[in-house]
Amino acid sequence: VGLVGVGYSLATRPTPAPQPVVFVPKQIEPRAGTPGVAEPTLPRSGSKQEPVPAATTSEPEYPSAAKLEAGMTLDINTATAEQLQLLPGIGPSRAAAIVEDRTSRGRFLTVEDLARVSGIGPVTVEGVRPYVRIAP
Repeated sequence: VGLVGVGYSLATRPTPAPQPVVFVPKQIEPRAGTPGVAEPTLPRSGSKQEPVPAATTSEPEYPSAAKLEAGMTLDINTATAEQLQLLPGIGPSRAAAIVEDRTSRGRFLTVEDLARVSGIGPVTVEGVRPYVRIAP
């Protein structure tokens, strides 16, 4: 009788409802002057989202102390060590190794060339592929 009573009380006790998950998508607005290319927006202080201002050079501004978001890319042949740390799976030591390899061996011709850097393997290359570009 004791086990049946415990089982019954566990089966009939009220359980709290799970908290709802709210998804708020980020808005992407087209970049001025470039048809078909979108410039991602980052949340700013306040309730309104504004586009990230375009840099005065051809290199876009990247968020600091964050990782790149979907749609943002980075040229691995011109990026600084700090910018390379924005790539997923790339920390300070790997970013420094990329810059050192680029300086000593020359520019990267393909994304797969990142695998020549010590500490970067095929898994890391595949992880950064959507965020990396090779400029001519």
